[in-house]
Formats: sequence, structure tokens, C-alpha cells
Amino acid sequence: MKSHRYNPEYQAINFNTTLKALEVHPRLFVVRCDLRFPEVETLAQTDSRVITRFFASLKAKIRADLKRKEKAWRRKLSCNLNYVWVREYGDVNRKKHYHILLFLNKDVYHSLGDYLAIAGNLSSMIRQAWLSATNLNHPDFFPLVEFGRTFYLDKNSADIRFQIQGVLVIADYLAKNLTKRYGDGERSIGSSL
Repeated sequence: MKSHRYNPEYQAINFNTTLKALEVHPRLFVVRCDLRFPEVETLAQTDSRVITRFFASLKAKIRADLKRKEKAWRRKLSCNLNYVWVREYGDVNRKKHYHILLFLNKDVYHSLGDYLAIAGNLSSMIRQAWLSATNLNHPDFFPLVEFGRTFYLDKNSADIRFQIQGVLVIADYLAKNLTKRYGDGERSIGSSL
């Protein structure tokens, strides 16, 4: 039954990205979020490169944040961003949107921070990156980014298999076939692999 509901290739990408991220950082903070466009799509850049711009912007923001943290914490820090994204269309409104999983070094980022803040934490960096990618540079558009469940993975934990399984259950949402548009000339999945 599950094989009919989910794309097994997408499930493999979710699994392999999770394992790759754990190889780089043995303690991970995992975030699932949705990236949407405004009701009036002509206000935003919605082309197929929007997701590439988003990740380029987020990586740049993380690099700048790491430099600030290194000065404040007086030690060298690293955070390789691993991710999976899927492009979908709403089953009711038929509007394009993205679901993403982000894998970050938990020793640097252990929470999203205050969702209401417009700067200074991970949630605001993610929102700013999406607004930059869509050319909607105003905090009024922050609600276009919705945050879902978060997880911690610790490679050295006795229950790491259960931790990974928890992430993969949520990641299955990204692998569902229902709202994908295959064969329309745009990619419907991407990852840091």
C-alpha cells in the first residue's frame, strides 16, 4: 500500500540525505517547513530558479551568522547545510509551493528561535532567504514560510534508529505522489546530495 502512495526514489533521497548529514555533523537539528507564494503571484518571482536562489541566500546567511558566532563564542564553528526540497501544487487551490527539510549542526543551531523576530535567529534567516529568493523583501510576507516539526538526531545515541525513523515518517510527506506534477519540465525534487 505504501509504495502506491509514496515515491520510493524520493524516500531514498530523504534517507540518504539524512545519513549524509549525520556523517558531517553527528548531532543534527532537523527542520521541516513550507515555502509558499503570495495570493497575488505577480508580486513575487515564482520561476523554477526560486528554490536555487533560496538555498544560495540561506547558505550565505548561515556563513555570515557563523562568522558572528565565532567572534562571540571565540571558537571555530561549522554548519554544512544539508536539505531536501520538493515542489508541489495544492490539491484544492492548485498553487505551487515547496516543502523542505533542513539538516543543521545542532551544536550551532538547536532551535528556530522566536518566530516573531524579524532578525537574529534561524527562523528569521529562513524567512529572509525565502523573501529574498521571491523578491518580496518586506516582513509582512514572513507568514509565507510555515514551520512544521523539528527533530534532534544524535548519531551516538542508543535510540538513533528511532530518531531517524521519526524524521523519515515526516519526510514521507515530501515523497507523496498526490500533489506532484511530474513531466512538466521543472524538477519536483532536489537535495544537497
